[in-house]
Amino acid sequence: MDKPAVLLFHGLASNPKELAYIAQGLRVAGYYVVIPELKGYTHTLLNNSEYGDWTNLALDEFDKVAFSHKEVVVGGLCIGALLALHVAQNRKVHKILALSTTLYYDSWGNHWAKLLLPLHPFIPFSGKISIRERSPYGVKNIRLRELLAKQMKRKGVSRAGASRLLVSDIYEARQLAKDVEANLSKITAPILILHAEEDEITTLKSAYTVMRKVSSKIIRCTILTNSYHMISIDNDKWLVVTEILDFLRTKNAI
Repeated sequence: MDKPAVLLFHGLASNPKELAYIAQGLRVAGYYVVIPELKGYTHTLLNNSEYGDWTNLALDEFDKVAFSHKEVVVGGLCIGALLALHVAQNRKVHKILALSTTLYYDSWGNHWAKLLLPLHPFIPFSGKISIRERSPYGVKNIRLRELLAKQMKRKGVSRAGASRLLVSDIYEARQLAKDVEANLSKITAPILILHAEEDEITTLKSAYTVMRKVSSKIIRCTILTNSYHMISIDNDKWLVVTEILDFLRTKNAI
């Protein structure tokens, strides 16, 4: 029996590299993996778009993969997890991989400026304002953190994402989160939720909200204890891969 294809979405203003370990593990196990770059969402393609543009492109990517594969797993990291959940709300998916799902910016590592997001539509030129990413850059691993800081300083982007995020993009991500949360009950596919206990961007509230509101009969949630937000590249990255592979192989994974 053919294995399902796996469609993964990276985080906002980031790139497929942040999902490289997961993609490698899946491909070695025989899965066909796609990590698309989306206009207005991927770091090199940013253009002050709205979240509806992102979701439309995500659905288009799903339709492309589904055209040649009977079963498609959708997954993502951070805002990419929201895109995956949106796809699952609007298409028939095989399974869902929700990593560091960011419904709320409610943890200790957020920039104070995010508190002003509700005011974005009323502030002139706020679309040109950006928030600089800062340590710990989503990772608990100190050596990796130092490497990411150097990459961001040199290139403006790293495996953990862009060195700066536009306030307008963060605002759109927040609107996407509200949309996705309001429609979680539409989700019925088996879902794997992976979240770090010490996630500095979004607390476990996001993970537990997804668990509580989806209509899926099969829900697995694993809380990671040695990572921050970027669980796909941090200390628990291989545990993340192991959890995903086990979930995909198990028919009734609970």
